[in-house]
Amino acid sequence: GPMFGSSTIRRGNPACWGDKNFLLKAEDCCRRWGCFSVDMGLEDGTGLILTGPTNAIWTREKCCDRPVNRTSFHGFVNPLMYLATSHQAGTFLGDMMINDAVRFYAYELGTDVQFRMRPSSASEIPADVVREVIRCKKNKAFYEASLRERRRTFSVGTESCSHLSTGHLGGLTGEDEGFIKYVIDRLGEGKRLTSPHGRFVNIGANDGIDADPLGKTLKSRMQASALAVEMDPVNCKKHEGNLPHVHLACDMATPESIWDIILSWIPLESSVWTRDSPDVFELSVDVLKIDIDSYDCAVAEELLHGGQLGRLFLRLKPSFVVLETNDGIPPPIKMSMRYQRSTSKVDVESWYCEGNTPLAGCSLSYQAAMMAKAGYGLVWVKTFNAVFAHNSLIPWLTEASGGLIRGPLDEIDCYANIQISTHCVGSRQIRRWFLEGTPVWKVLEEVT
Repeated sequence: GPMFGSSTIRRGNPACWGDKNFLLKAEDCCRRWGCFSVDMGLEDGTGLILTGPTNAIWTREKCCDRPVNRTSFHGFVNPLMYLATSHQAGTFLGDMMINDAVRFYAYELGTDVQFRMRPSSASEIPADVVREVIRCKKNKAFYEASLRERRRTFSVGTESCSHLSTGHLGGLTGEDEGFIKYVIDRLGEGKRLTSPHGRFVNIGANDGIDADPLGKTLKSRMQASALAVEMDPVNCKKHEGNLPHVHLACDMATPESIWDIILSWIPLESSVWTRDSPDVFELSVDVLKIDIDSYDCAVAEELLHGGQLGRLFLRLKPSFVVLETNDGIPPPIKMSMRYQRSTSKVDVESWYCEGNTPLAGCSLSYQAAMMAKAGYGLVWVKTFNAVFAHNSLIPWLTEASGGLIRGPLDEIDCYANIQISTHCVGSRQIRRWFLEGTPVWKVLEEVT
């Protein structure tokens, strides 16, 4: 159906989701492209009979096959992960898809073959998923051989990532904030926290709670020592109310400014700093989280490798590092947005793609290589976020979690086993770059 213009598309059109999945009134039409308000009814003035607020957004966003469906992507790189036979109750993938996803039947794949998809404005439409599953089944042996070769040649980590989809939950939950709270609680039980209640640095803190990997931890540890950095004044005000015990810097974090911000929280005179030599100071923290939608890895490198402040050399030593990943640049491509003062305030967000362009942040492969040099290994990765643990902690963490957490994880294998979310890069493009054996140098040429 049309992606632009004033025409509407009625239910039943192949571009739409169909009649069976949402309880729509008989004459409701799909909404036109370009109408973003969740509170609005359909174009003829009628409302939706909904199964929940998430489905309301999904129905309105997806039914008319807006351009964002082609230019952005939220889903599995490996389309076989959509099949219901992959979703076993009690596993990370199974609980996520069984509880939150909508079920479809795909008769093109065989009698009563089912697959599930989660609500998102950037989700693929079901007809496209069926085509991708057929393509993947046909070429499965070739795709698997191609991925094995890429892992052998380029992977930094060594451990399989399959447990992040097929592994059983145990005491973990599938969300990043649940994972961080779990490992911090284990550190506390093992008396391995840097202070009695923990010490945390949150750069790009938003309002402190909403979808923040540190939200649950800081909400439950009111006596923790914590620094939050947030440049948006509205979010900063909300953060102040949500987590009043956190030292809040309403400022812009850059490689040039970050040490001054940290010293406003814990001055060098504090006994918390350790002194390796007269001019070298190190600060241990339990978690460093960075999500600033720009030069994230440049700030991480400044903190982990150390930076000069006058004649002093300062370094941060976290137990865990949480970084937002740029899912739009697949492994093994290493990409990072570098910091330049003259362009530090350039907006890289795209209205057309409903998010940041793939220029922002850094790719998973870049992060894995950068963190390995600093002495860290990948132990957790989900949509948007990767968690790295100091190598000295990984054996203990594996034992303390009963084998649920291991590392260093193979970042290429992880990308193939999780849901990703991209902006301005569509699902077909991602699969061609990552899954279908396109030469790495050809991918690099297209990316740049």
